[in-house]
Amino acid sequence: VVYIDKVDSRYPVRMYSRIGRPVPLTVAAVAKVILADLPEADRRSLAARIEYPRYTARSTPDADAFLTELALVRRQGWAADLGGHEEALNCVGAPVRGPGGRVVAAMSVSAPGVVAGPDELLELLPLVRRSADTISREYSGSEPSED
Repeated sequence: VVYIDKVDSRYPVRMYSRIGRPVPLTVAAVAKVILADLPEADRRSLAARIEYPRYTARSTPDADAFLTELALVRRQGWAADLGGHEEALNCVGAPVRGPGGRVVAAMSVSAPGVVAGPDELLELLPLVRRSADTISREYSGSEPSED
C-alpha cells in the first residue's frame, strides 16, 4: 500500500509527506481499509507472513490482533490509526470502491494530536466517508454498496 497524493494543511503544523512510499500495513488506516476487503483466506495468509513492528504502545502486536482489527474495519466500513504508528498522530480512513464494489484505494485525514485529538478526528469521519463515496461513484460510475 502506497500513498499517491496528499493535500497539505493550511495550518503551520504539518505532517511529513509519504507520497510514493509504502505505509506500515499493520497500523496505517488506509492499509487496514484496503486489506480488510481481501477475502478471508488472503487476510489470514498475509497476517501470518508479515512482521508486527512496535512503533508505539498502541501498535498492532500480532497476527491475531491484526485479523481482529481487519474484521472490525470490514464490518464498520472505515479504519483508524490513533497513535499506532506515531505517538502524536491520528488518522481516519475510508474505502474508495471500484466497479463491482471492491476496494481499489482508500482516503484518509490525518492530524497531529495538537491539532486534532482522536475524538476531534473521529468527528470528521462522516466527511471522510462521504468524500470516499463521491470518489467511488465518479470512479466506478455506480453507487457504493452500503457497509
